[in-house]
Amino acid sequence: MQLLNYLAVLRKRWISVVVFTVLGVAIALGSSLAATPQYTAKAVVYFSLPFGTTAADLSAGSTFAQQQVQSYAELARMPEVLNPVIEQYKLPISSRQLAGQVGTTVTSGTVLLTITVTDPSAPKATELANAIASSLGQRVGSLSPKDTGGGNTVDSTVVATASQPSSPSSPKTTRNVLAGLLGGLLLGIVAAFVREFTDTRISSAKDIEALTDRPLLSQVAKSSKKSDGPLAVTDSGDVAASEAFRRLRTNLNFLKVQRQASVIAVTSALAGEGKSTVAGNLAVSLGRAGHTVLLVDADLRRPSVDKFVGIDSAVGLTNVLIGQIDFDEAVHTWNSVGIDVLPVGPIPPNPAEMLESTAMAQLLEKCRQDYEFVIVDTAPLVPVADTSALASAVAGFVIVARVGAVTTAQFSTALGNLSQVGARVLGVVLNGVKVSGGTYGYGVTPSDGDAPLTRRARLAGTRDRGDSVPETSSDKSSDQTDDSDVSHSVSRSAEPARAGFGPSAD
Repeated sequence: MQLLNYLAVLRKRWISVVVFTVLGVAIALGSSLAATPQYTAKAVVYFSLPFGTTAADLSAGSTFAQQQVQSYAELARMPEVLNPVIEQYKLPISSRQLAGQVGTTVTSGTVLLTITVTDPSAPKATELANAIASSLGQRVGSLSPKDTGGGNTVDSTVVATASQPSSPSSPKTTRNVLAGLLGGLLLGIVAAFVREFTDTRISSAKDIEALTDRPLLSQVAKSSKKSDGPLAVTDSGDVAASEAFRRLRTNLNFLKVQRQASVIAVTSALAGEGKSTVAGNLAVSLGRAGHTVLLVDADLRRPSVDKFVGIDSAVGLTNVLIGQIDFDEAVHTWNSVGIDVLPVGPIPPNPAEMLESTAMAQLLEKCRQDYEFVIVDTAPLVPVADTSALASAVAGFVIVARVGAVTTAQFSTALGNLSQVGARVLGVVLNGVKVSGGTYGYGVTPSDGDAPLTRRARLAGTRDRGDSVPETSSDKSSDQTDDSDVSHSVSRSAEPARAGFGPSAD
């Protein structure tokens, strides 16, 4: 992995880096502020031998003292030295607890011993340091060998008495915060790369290209515009999203010319990837371009087309399939966008069998003859087998993959399910692509006037039907721009949809 790849990972996972860094600083700062300030006082003791007149005697005495001072450092933290101090100040602690507050340091090559005492009280730390230094001197004198005159062979002198500290020795807030910053940053970077190498969710067009040779028909950006519904191909809709669906329309028009692909199923690996939204917007885009279009809700598990179209789905596809009503009685005309809509109807107990029935194949064949495009919204491929049952009845499938919602394994499973039944995959729509910066290219100005008539409305010689969907104020104009005139206004950071198409999957 090159440096640019590492930087790309950090840019992609910057939230993890920031979160861990902020968390590290917060923990360090919080623990420092919550900690009780501690004060450290120190006293220095000098050890010597009070005998010897020659240089040799003095050298031997100094060497002996240096060897012994290490033992005195240990002695300073023992009960023999600490108990007298505890009794003197009537401390409510044991010698073991007091030893935890005492530290000793021997300066290398010298006979100097530094005694430190840490306590929440600065005056108390000072008193204890001086008292322990004095108690140590007395104990060393009693333990050292006696000379011929009965005197001590080792003398101790407090050469630096402890003075009261003016500031706490801990916590060191600045040092702790800096350590938290560096530690959090390091953990954040590690977490970013761990997530990158363990996260198998689809995140870009490159992931799609690595999984299939099917063309990437369009990339739909994650919209930042708040709207009342999922339709983007409206005069008040998201411009970037509208352009993405127009690009999808253009690519499918090319497929239609080459393959006569008029019945197109829109599906996804999992629920919640936006297949119904893509199907609806694709149908609307085709209708506003002047094509006769039928949008069929064939998701017999969790239908949603009726909700964003705003029609009653009490009767629909399932009623037609079992022969309860005719197609003309079930279909609705969405005059505001110029397409017909066939809702799902009552949810059946046997969705897969109903979609695989001869009645379904005959219905789609009839619709193919009556409409230029039939867009079929279907159930997701991985959880259920309903959609695969349509393989022989449709010209091909458009698979919707939402960034961050589906893993590469799940997407591959969806492709495999279609391959097993000999279905043709027309291409992939990458949904929820994150973009940054503005857009470039030519803006699209919607034309004024009514939407194009549906084929049924033109045959009837009118724009209105009794069962038509009411128009909304945002849908009173249409886009009748020819595909060759559609501008490709895309984000600078988003990869443009490819116009070329890979080999057939037939």
